[in-house]
Amino acid sequence: MRSSHLAFQQLRSVRKAVRQGFNLTAVAQVLSTSQPGVSRQIRELEDELGVGIVASIAYDEERDRHLRALVAAPGESFEI
Repeated sequence: MRSSHLAFQQLRSVRKAVRQGFNLTAVAQVLSTSQPGVSRQIRELEDELGVGIVASIAYDEERDRHLRALVAAPGESFEI
């Protein structure tokens, strides 16, 4: 069974990546962690979902728009 804490951390990293323009070094600074740790969390989520989140953004503007909308909506209710 998957740890809900790990899933939350992965989603938080993705959300911050979108907000930081996919600059994972900046994400690591905001989250007070290491850049390799952020990369690992995102990569593990990508593997689990079977979708390249960060790598695909540069090549798929429509997916970028949808991902940005997905992570922007909850921010009005709570901060991840």
